[in-house]
Amino acid sequence: MKLTSPALALLLAASGAALAAPPATQPTKADPKMAQATEKASDEAAALVAQTRADIQKDRNAIVGAAMDLTDAQAGPFWDLYAQYRAARKPSADRLTALLVEYAKTIDTITDAQAAKLLTEMLSIQKQEAATKAEWAAKFQAKLPGKVVTRFFQVDNKLDAIIHFQLAAEVPLVQ
Repeated sequence: MKLTSPALALLLAASGAALAAPPATQPTKADPKMAQATEKASDEAAALVAQTRADIQKDRNAIVGAAMDLTDAQAGPFWDLYAQYRAARKPSADRLTALLVEYAKTIDTITDAQAAKLLTEMLSIQKQEAATKAEWAAKFQAKLPGKVVTRFFQVDNKLDAIIHFQLAAEVPLVQ
């Protein structure tokens, strides 16, 4: 089954890690079979996230391309900048994935301290995303007309909003 929803893929990846994580009440004695199962589930989750990200990026590129209506003269500089911009945004996406995996591992047993740590990380990720967008808006504006740059960031923000909406719909609230 091909997954197209970034939220579903991230949650499946996170759920795999959560199911593989030993429960808090499990004895501390190491079980080699459990360790192998945990490692396999984590590897599968990482592979799923990687494949889903690749699919999302391919879809994202197609959506951006269709929405931009670039001239031939604008296309070269735009796509060069766009590839660099997406690479610059990857660290915050990696952090968000790690945050969701961590949340999934602790969802049933999360403490106030863990919840506060996750919130701090989420806010830090959001600051990183905003700083990256501001940095790259200036780079786009240096090479492309203002309307083209504004249109791109509108499209980019709409795509981000869709992903955030899907995450909000799928990720359960802290209990």
